[in-house]
Amino acid sequence: MKPLLSILSIVLILSNCKPSDPDVVTVKKVVDGDTFITTQNETIRLIGIDAPEKQRYAEEAELFAAESTYFLDSLISGQRVKLMFDVETYDVYDRTLAYVFTEDSVFVNEHMLKNGMAYNFPFAPNLKYAFQFKQTERKARKSKVGIWNPELK
Repeated sequence: MKPLLSILSIVLILSNCKPSDPDVVTVKKVVDGDTFITTQNETIRLIGIDAPEKQRYAEEAELFAAESTYFLDSLISGQRVKLMFDVETYDVYDRTLAYVFTEDSVFVNEHMLKNGMAYNFPFAPNLKYAFQFKQTERKARKSKVGIWNPELK
């Protein structure tokens, strides 16, 4: 078995290939400020945040929904992103729940909060970054950025 593993390792090195990482996906489409679809048609919901909702059916879009969606779209659309998971991997809508990181290490969930593009939304049992997100939202509120800017309401 060892010779086979050695040969496989050499082949991978020589071909400049690396085994694929199942937790790295490519973003096909941003749905709104907290949800996107991968090229594998998997729906990903960002853990710990809640973005303003776009118009659905007869309901009006929430204030700042378009800006939040555009912000996430410009950050990750077409990009490869790394997914990290918490206690629960799926929600009741069968969406994959994840913390998302860009290739240049931007923590997308927190970046949305930092820029006032989403609200802190702790939801048990996925609370790995709950305290950090609360602090980040507090700073965004204090700085009056994005949804916290009183001039935009």
